[in-house]
Amino acid sequence: MLLVAIVVIAILVEASTTMSSVTMRREREAELLFRGQLYRNAIKSYFDAGTGTKSYPRSLTDLLVDPRYPKRHHIRELYGDPMSRDEQRAWILIRAPDGGIAGVASSSQEEPMRKENFPRGMEYFSTAKSYSDWKFSYEPGVPQLVPKSSSPFLSSDSIQ
Repeated sequence: MLLVAIVVIAILVEASTTMSSVTMRREREAELLFRGQLYRNAIKSYFDAGTGTKSYPRSLTDLLVDPRYPKRHHIRELYGDPMSRDEQRAWILIRAPDGGIAGVASSSQEEPMRKENFPRGMEYFSTAKSYSDWKFSYEPGVPQLVPKSSSPFLSSDSIQ
């Protein structure tokens, strides 16, 4: 009886570990979508704030404090790539034709778990082979989405 109880407990522990791992990965995916949209919207804000010739930011830190207008901020902080396993949690930068940053993408080569029900404008994510195929970039003239909060501490009203 003791051996049977130990085997049952081991099976339950393994099942709960697997379920928590899947849950954590789904939460990181949701955070990737949220942060990617934050960066896309911040880049749009930076681009639209330019007077005369519109330009993209030269670095992500330009989104924190716009060098053209020192009191203007386009994003509250620089967020790391939630899917990245390296300590820097660095994004892949998507370059614009002018050499600035038009967007970001995850550096993770893992296959996404989520395959459907993406926000409008991101439906092509369903065919992605890896998270690095989820590209969050701004192109003038293409409608942009305001991210929905994946955190109980943030709301979409607070990030605009």
